[in-house]
Amino acid sequence: MTTQTLANDARLDDLAAAGQLWPLLAACERRLADDPSAERARTYRGAALAGLGVGELALESIEGLDTADAKDIRKASVSMPSSRNTPHHAIDVCEKNLAAIGEYARELRDAFDGWAGAVRVGERRFFRCGDGNVLCDCAGRLTSARDEQHAARSVPLGFSVPEANTNVSELPGMLVIAGGRTPWLIDRVLGALRGGCQGYSPRVFIVEPLGASAVLDGLAMADFSVMLRTASTRWLVGPGAADDLRDTLMEVLEWKLPAGVISVDANESIAGAIKDATHAQLDMHRELTEAARRDCMTLTREHWQKRFESAIDTNNNPLHVLLPATRYSSFVRHAMEDLAGAIRRSGHEATVLLEPADDLRPAATFELGAHVKVQPDLTITANWPRATRTNAWPAGAPAVCWVQDMLGHVLDPGLGAAQGELDFMAGLVNGAMFRDFGYPKERAVFLSTPACPVKFHDAPTRMPVDRVDVAYVSHQSESPEAMVERVKQLAQSSTERTLIERIAGEVQLQVEGGHNEAITYHLLEKLTESCTNDIIGRANTATVSRLMLMLTMPLAERAHRHTTLRWAASACKRHGLVLGLYGDGWERTRFKSHARGRLEHSEALRAIYQSAGCHLHASLSTNAHQRVFECALSGGLMLRRGPSPDGAVVLQTQQCILAIGEPDFERIGYHGYLIATGDDPLEPDAGVYDVVRLCNTLGRKVRPAYDHEGTLIRPEWLDRTQATAVRKWLPEIPLEQFPDWSFDRGQQTLFCNETELEEMILRAVHDAHWRRETVAQHRERVLAFNTTDSFWSRLLHSIRAGLHSSGEYS
Repeated sequence: MTTQTLANDARLDDLAAAGQLWPLLAACERRLADDPSAERARTYRGAALAGLGVGELALESIEGLDTADAKDIRKASVSMPSSRNTPHHAIDVCEKNLAAIGEYARELRDAFDGWAGAVRVGERRFFRCGDGNVLCDCAGRLTSARDEQHAARSVPLGFSVPEANTNVSELPGMLVIAGGRTPWLIDRVLGALRGGCQGYSPRVFIVEPLGASAVLDGLAMADFSVMLRTASTRWLVGPGAADDLRDTLMEVLEWKLPAGVISVDANESIAGAIKDATHAQLDMHRELTEAARRDCMTLTREHWQKRFESAIDTNNNPLHVLLPATRYSSFVRHAMEDLAGAIRRSGHEATVLLEPADDLRPAATFELGAHVKVQPDLTITANWPRATRTNAWPAGAPAVCWVQDMLGHVLDPGLGAAQGELDFMAGLVNGAMFRDFGYPKERAVFLSTPACPVKFHDAPTRMPVDRVDVAYVSHQSESPEAMVERVKQLAQSSTERTLIERIAGEVQLQVEGGHNEAITYHLLEKLTESCTNDIIGRANTATVSRLMLMLTMPLAERAHRHTTLRWAASACKRHGLVLGLYGDGWERTRFKSHARGRLEHSEALRAIYQSAGCHLHASLSTNAHQRVFECALSGGLMLRRGPSPDGAVVLQTQQCILAIGEPDFERIGYHGYLIATGDDPLEPDAGVYDVVRLCNTLGRKVRPAYDHEGTLIRPEWLDRTQATAVRKWLPEIPLEQFPDWSFDRGQQTLFCNETELEEMILRAVHDAHWRRETVAQHRERVLAFNTTDSFWSRLLHSIRAGLHSSGEYS
């Protein structure tokens, strides 16, 4: 007996003494591969198999042995219930998994008949272990002698399991799993990605160099069809699998490549394939960057001044506009596609960039390649300034960040400082961006999110719709209570949970109280700070900001929305009216009896806008919402909850306008401006600031005041010095963008409490003449100021003005 044999046998003794069944079984398999007659290895193999509950294989392992140990193993194994999966069961499970894989299982299907034949004659047998693993015996040898389930659980995935609020950008690109014969690892990875995120589910390559039979063995071990059916998998099988992976990745260098291999065992050839593709992608990026630099290196601001003047004034030199979008945000995708339509209608050219499939995420090479190919005169992207995408968005041509939501990443002084003379901001910009974060005001324009007049129009719809008196369209169905419970699950301590509950209670009191006062960001911030001080005693800025973003603001929005719907549901019940809620998730809320399912952003949505007696909009952020404008364009009536969330912006803007002129009245520290004259407060002079409209927008009562001659006056008092200072950083804000200010009869469709809402619903449903006139007036205003066409026209002229700007605050 050799020294190595003695060492191997000693190793078996140690593993057996420690009761480590799986390592013992694996060591026995290796020993028997060298010497199939090794008696000690056969005995220990039988003992390990018996310990795992596989009596049939244990008996086969000790067959012919007559030692005391063998007799004990035989006695224990004979009494065990059968652990073998029948050939029919193994084949049936494998077929079910193959069907779930779908079109990418062709190579496996080609090998299936031969594999199934071997199973039927017993050349490949499957046994269930007591711990849930399955062993495959092929001609007396185990294809794997390892606790595959534990191994699968132990492998680092390299990514975090997505949560409800996970952004697509936080998920991985493509994934590579090495080993098609390790189904529990595959199941774990696909399970972690189950359902995807905002429609995205990464493409997963499963690479198995051992061939189709090894993969089919794995697919026969258990039913993994649920995960396999919901995932985007590609199976690369056989000795050339690593080369096939390399070739496949070389064809998709515009997309996020795998970061590495997810595998129980290291596989250098597969890792090498990924590394080669990654290097090729870097080379492509360098080439595209150089090409983009060459295209723009001679173009100055003066060039772009002339280019835009020519395009706007002569209309025979169309601009080429590039609009990077994403299929993983339906809002962004529709907004960009609708804007592209407006650009084309104005005689210019527009290219929208979208991912071609739900399992791909763009790499920098995708957008950079589009810039090189299109050579745009202008690039417009949603919510991301160019400085956040320098590796994908070359300098040298004008660029617009269309701010559709004031996301936290925009409020970064580094981004403000990085804005160059060809960088513009448009959309829902606010003064804080210029005052606190350094964005240049002279290259920014406020524009509410517009609606498409081609997609939404008032021609009679031919689509059949159910009768609905009051409608609400939104996917934001999560109730305040459900959100609080979800956020509490993320809490790190009982103190955090107490703080969450305290803030939630205070928010509910503020929002559900039905006060005729606007729930502002400042009010909610103070509420959050106060609760934090009471519970943990230190309300630092970072803590309050995090709580505002994660809890207070979204919770207040949900409470605001659900309170409004509760009012509407009660009014409808009292008067026998029909309430319809359209969007995802309403069937899981207290309003489930009113749920009507999802509406696509298409004719189906237009039909509901037009046919319902009235629609509801409730938001703490703005009433200048795309939904409001789409409804008006479609010939529908939108009732908006007030006091207007846009009131503070309206007041601040008008105060800055007033501060330019000389005051009509003075008192210590303040100047008064005459903002309405005339005998009737509802009919102010045409050329004078409309105080009635302002006061109603702000939710405050009009209190007429008369001078000594009896003429009605209403001064607006303001600190002129402060208003002048505000003007330095307040962007130009056209008040026509705000429906609460702009709409004729706007105050007749702005409700502040349950009683007003009920009165407006009844008038909308029963007064056809008033509804028809109001809808026509609202639609006229939206056509003039809130369409994608007017958005594009104003943006285009703003860019031309910004290209000529000196860079100084006006």
